[in-house]
Amino acid sequence: MAKLTRPEDRVTKAHIRIMTSPEFCMFSGVLSIGDITFTKDIPTACTNGRDVIYNPDFIDTMNDKELTFLILHEAIHKAFQHMHLWQRLFKEDARLANMAADYVVNSSILEADPMNKRCEMPKDALYDPKYNGMTTKQIFELLKKNPPPSPMRSQGSSVNLPVHKSQMVHKINKKLWTHMTGKALRKCQRKKRKGHKNR
Repeated sequence: MAKLTRPEDRVTKAHIRIMTSPEFCMFSGVLSIGDITFTKDIPTACTNGRDVIYNPDFIDTMNDKELTFLILHEAIHKAFQHMHLWQRLFKEDARLANMAADYVVNSSILEADPMNKRCEMPKDALYDPKYNGMTTKQIFELLKKNPPPSPMRSQGSSVNLPVHKSQMVHKINKKLWTHMTGKALRKCQRKKRKGHKNR
């Protein structure tokens, strides 16, 4: 059998892997909600709480287990309703809220699959066992009291994401992020109106 190389096919295969796994099949319904779009207008991946957008070039850098982790990560943000429940935190400090939500999501994935049988956390993903069992708000409050180094100082730019991607938190600034996600979501909505769906 030929190896799947198109990002769209790899994402579909990862969805099937998740839906048939005892550890994560409970997210099957969440995976079927919303549209999936592939665009280079964002650096990695993101969700608005319903739809998910992936950069195909970013997907190409991942092995199958890392891609499964990424897809689970986005699905769990949706399942936990991070964009809805923690709106106030994102308005207060989007970068810290995104980091807190990522700690919660990544911890829950690792708890369900500690031996990496189904997925593997990408090396730059946020995880710290001291946050295990905490809510997004509890982690947010701890991060506020002891803020992580500003990405602006360490990398020359910062990012504030509505939700998602811990790996891109350090790569772009808030204004650029808002522009890019707005552009990508508008493109997705135009395709939807024309009857095109990227699933």
